[in-house]
Amino acid sequence: MLTGSVGHASAPFVSAPNVLQTARPWHSTHFGILAAILKGHDLQTAVEWGAAHGILVQETPGDTTTIDERAVLSEVKRVHANEGVKAQR
Repeated sequence: MLTGSVGHASAPFVSAPNVLQTARPWHSTHFGILAAILKGHDLQTAVEWGAAHGILVQETPGDTTTIDERAVLSEVKRVHANEGVKAQR
C-alpha cells in the first residue's frame, strides 16, 4: 500500500510575458549522442553531436523541431574551427 501527503500553497498569479521556455539541454545532449551512435559514428563523434544538439536546443526558443542533422553538423564544424560553442542563428 502506498501512502503520501498532499500540500497546498496559495500565491498571487504573476504574468511573465517575456519568459521563453527552452528544452532541457541534457535531454537533447543524450538524443544527439544516441542519434550519432545509431548512425554508426564513433564515441568521440557521438559526444560532439550531443554537445552541439544540446546547445542548439538550449538557444532555440519555442519549436525545436527545426533543429536537424545539418544544423548539428554545422555546430560541430564550427567548434572544430575554434569558433566557439555559442549556437549561431
